[in-house]
Amino acid sequence: MRERYRIGVEGFSASLRDMRDAGRLPAHVDPAAAAVTLFALADGLQSRWLIDPSFDMTAQLERYRGNLIR
Repeated sequence: MRERYRIGVEGFSASLRDMRDAGRLPAHVDPAAAAVTLFALADGLQSRWLIDPSFDMTAQLERYRGNLIR
């Protein structure tokens, strides 16, 4: 689990940093902090989806991403 978390957060952080550097993410967003939040959100949404497979996890993640890049 530790390795999964480390790799996941590093991957999200790198992607968010690339988005910020390309001007697709506001300069004030800290990629490392946002990556921790995004990873935690994804884990929580996966748990919710396991309880109710009709739950649209992708839509929720997209909503968060949309709020982040505004």
